[in-house]
Amino acid sequence: MPENLSHEEFITFVRSALHYLYDLNQLRKNPLTQLLGIAERVDSPAALQRIMMDAIQALKPAEQEPPQSRAWRIYDALYYRYVQRFDRDVVADQLGISGRQLRREQLAALEELASYLWKKYTLDRSAEQVAAKPAVTPLRPDAELAWIKESPSSRLINLDSLIQKVLDLMEPLAQNAQAQIEYHSPPQEIHLALPEVALRNILLNLLSAVIQRAARGKISIHLSRVDYEIIVVVSSIIPESENLSTERAKASLDMANQLAALCGARLEMVHDQPGFLARLVLPVPELKQVLVVDDNADALQLFQRYATGTRYAILPVRDPAQAFQIARKTCPSAVLIDVMMPDIDGWDLLGQLRQNPSTSHLPIAVCTILPQEELARALGVNFFLQKPVSRDDFLRALDEMIGFTNN
Repeated sequence: MPENLSHEEFITFVRSALHYLYDLNQLRKNPLTQLLGIAERVDSPAALQRIMMDAIQALKPAEQEPPQSRAWRIYDALYYRYVQRFDRDVVADQLGISGRQLRREQLAALEELASYLWKKYTLDRSAEQVAAKPAVTPLRPDAELAWIKESPSSRLINLDSLIQKVLDLMEPLAQNAQAQIEYHSPPQEIHLALPEVALRNILLNLLSAVIQRAARGKISIHLSRVDYEIIVVVSSIIPESENLSTERAKASLDMANQLAALCGARLEMVHDQPGFLARLVLPVPELKQVLVVDDNADALQLFQRYATGTRYAILPVRDPAQAFQIARKTCPSAVLIDVMMPDIDGWDLLGQLRQNPSTSHLPIAVCTILPQEELARALGVNFFLQKPVSRDDFLRALDEMIGFTNN
């Protein structure tokens, strides 16, 4: 590490960390691990990943900040490009700007992020000072990873897609060990409501451990479902002379086990079988039923598409005259009501729901073309959406009403 680090060098390190935000092997090599005092930690790549994500989140403006402000452009350019991993064209479209303008915004966002990290970790000190007093005090792993428990999400992750990404990341390591990984994709899509970063790193650590002792061998990954659990079985035949006693393998398995526990999952090592056999047991999410009342069939189909791949199951109702009885019978987790409907409009239905003891507690959102948010709030709605409604706004409304916010 240079004795006097230039700001330009630091920006290069930050850019590399963003580019390889989900590649733990590359993050381990990044000089930022030394600069931030985390290089000696077992989980240094994951720690650097979290530092970068926390820094991006720290740049998120307050809600009252105008949507088109520079602060929001900087945050969105970082969040959608690097945390969400959207393609450049998608990010440009999301921000409503050209590809050329996006490049300028990303350069400005990179400068802002680097300045934030530089100031936060006081990197204007010399290398000796940094080494003598690390800017980041090492935390116990349970404290460092506590955010996982506190990050519920309505969004579901596709397990098959996630495993494919993990295998892509593990390919260089498997090639070096001359190990072959066989993955048997499930016949149907499996969605889980677990923190994606945590689940990815559970699988990375689990596979890293077995690859270290499966040189020139074959590793198998199978998925199955039993009741309300998904079971990921990782197995390999390992010669009797080999074992998983190396410190590095132990550390990988310990980290996988700890991450699993924080996610509400569990990692089971099967010791009465030859070779390596582990079962990662993942909970299947409970779907939250949302009653959506709208006389427009196209609008109902749109909301059902919006809910695909999330924790929400849409119960569509076109006839508002039936909606009250359906709400009483099903007791949904939330209700979304259009206002402009024939015979019984949304205001009438809202009054019925709020006045009846069996439905008065339900979280309700009004979704209408009318600019009547103040009236809706005064009548007791929990959330107001004005049409046309984007997927992000729709899911944000449900998240806040049902309680899957990450704030």
